[in-house]
Amino acid sequence: MGSNDVLIVQRCGMPCNTAKMIRSWRRSSFEREAWQSVLLRESGIYYFWIQRQLENGEIGPVLGQSARFEGLTGTVKFESGISVSVAIEFPQSAAVVGKRTQDEFSELARRSFAKYPSYEMVAVQAFWGDAAFMQQCVPQGTLPLPSPMKIYVEISADGHMGNAHFFPNSKTAECVRMFTAGRVFPKPPEPYVVEIELQFKQ
Repeated sequence: MGSNDVLIVQRCGMPCNTAKMIRSWRRSSFEREAWQSVLLRESGIYYFWIQRQLENGEIGPVLGQSARFEGLTGTVKFESGISVSVAIEFPQSAAVVGKRTQDEFSELARRSFAKYPSYEMVAVQAFWGDAAFMQQCVPQGTLPLPSPMKIYVEISADGHMGNAHFFPNSKTAECVRMFTAGRVFPKPPEPYVVEIELQFKQ
């Protein structure tokens, strides 16, 4: 990075024509430590970019040239010749928030379904979309296949996705979490918890 470059991580607003500043670094940060970390405390869509200030005071983005991602890691190469590598990690405790157990989430989902059964399929479809991202989470030929998992998704009254809880937590769960973060759902009649069961077959 040049001395006038700033690497910036931001979180999209709703819609993504506004953004919240999360963290920024200058070259001196990477000279002290090659890997820098940031804790993402909110679900949503995040992105990073490089801001450059020219000698005449003008400020603008450094354009990206190529990107290569595999699972939760990747590298973006910029036209300036700079390459930025990223790796996403989830804490082991991410599968349980507020110390709720799987049985407790299952009960919340059961109550939601009992009141509004027709919304469950709507929520499941919105969560998966076309599910094309699963080719990256479970590439063709993966053996052994990942263990079955259950996903509990909290949906707010305005249709925004809250926390998603995966049982068991795993690399596959982390990948699904990354690609589905920030999903927007049709508005439920009231806050809703949907249970999604995921199994893998050859």
